[in-house]
Amino acid sequence: MAGTTKAVDDFLTDLQTNIYPLGQSNLAILNALKQKDERLESPIGDRSIAYRWDQSYYNELQLNTTYDIDYTATKDYFPVNVTVPAVLDIYGEIYGLRFDHIDTASPEADELSPTGKGSDLVWHPDVMMYAVWDNQAYRDANPAANRTFRGYLYFDLFVREGKTSETGISDQLRTRHPNHVCASANSIQVVLNFQKSPDESIKPSLIGYYDIKSVMHELGHGTHDLTSITTYAWNHGTNGVPADFVRNWSWRKEQGEAPDAPLPPVTMPDDLIAKVVKSSALNQGIDALDQIAFSRVDRKLYGSTSLEEVQSTDDAAVYNEIFRRVSGFPDNSDLGQGNAWGNLIGQISQFVSAYYAGLYYSYQWCTAYAADVFYTAFYDDPFNSATGWRYRQTVLQPSGTKDIKKLLPAFLEREPNTDGYYRQLGIKGKGS
Repeated sequence: MAGTTKAVDDFLTDLQTNIYPLGQSNLAILNALKQKDERLESPIGDRSIAYRWDQSYYNELQLNTTYDIDYTATKDYFPVNVTVPAVLDIYGEIYGLRFDHIDTASPEADELSPTGKGSDLVWHPDVMMYAVWDNQAYRDANPAANRTFRGYLYFDLFVREGKTSETGISDQLRTRHPNHVCASANSIQVVLNFQKSPDESIKPSLIGYYDIKSVMHELGHGTHDLTSITTYAWNHGTNGVPADFVRNWSWRKEQGEAPDAPLPPVTMPDDLIAKVVKSSALNQGIDALDQIAFSRVDRKLYGSTSLEEVQSTDDAAVYNEIFRRVSGFPDNSDLGQGNAWGNLIGQISQFVSAYYAGLYYSYQWCTAYAADVFYTAFYDDPFNSATGWRYRQTVLQPSGTKDIKKLLPAFLEREPNTDGYYRQLGIKGKGS
């Protein structure tokens, strides 16, 4: 994506330099919370310093006190059976798509199924299946479009025994160019792990407001696959940017006002919406620096030039040293234990994934330029279909057949920059 190692290093250095002060401000808040914590007994290290192992606890405390948000209370406004279709409506309006739910227990599904049984169209009764089409407005505006059926989309949303605990999307089948002799429809599955209600007729399955980001992120990948048109499956679909850019919708106030929910049958009240939107700033600096640290570790590991270097590298020590230096978050090394401790590096699956090898930086690369797309083209008019269609045709449709560094300038009509990302973080980058 970046093209050269220098471009990657310069990008990460720019982010790290500009975001580090915000991370330190976030850390100061956690330090203050720990200092005031009267329930704290026999702490490890200085009781006035929040160490990395303190982060989760004081994050939650900050959410409940500073932002006055009970996460579970937001769930009453987001039943899955209402929220997922509402999210699909957002994507449909932006990209010119129509999502038709297929009831796999219906006679119509029986006709669609090769076995004559609609239930065979999905691998579990909980899975929701949609047929995805260009909507009528998009067809009318683009009569030369080569086809209107985009493919099938599956939602496997609930935890169950034997199911993977990981979340993400996968391509059961990727389409190729419609003129290709083996052309076929996309078949995309979105896998998440929410708790299912034991009885939907009494109380529907619910998700919290913060889970909507996950739904929108994964669906961003899915809609990229569905709108992509390429000759070969290898360069079909997601490059990351669309998933991250549409996720910005989840923090806009308007999205807290919809959909209407049955528990109770009212929209989320304005004061709770304001609190939730405000909470999007919770430890943004720390989180961004964490991602930069992961990117630095990834660059270090995959930058090895010999087998001897690989064999002599203490991966855990590399991880801990870089994480402490980049994030500024105190850890075991501040207690005289050095860097050769733990195995936190083993928790990051991307470090051993052939798909991400040396490319972890792409998360921040896409996040930064997704913010540029959002604030430049969509912030003032989030549901402008003309803009969404242009993004679809300029960026999503070509996918990996063109360099992303050329796709974004074509859409933005200039080179992408990090100004939107710094605006999202509430900071001013150097020179901005």
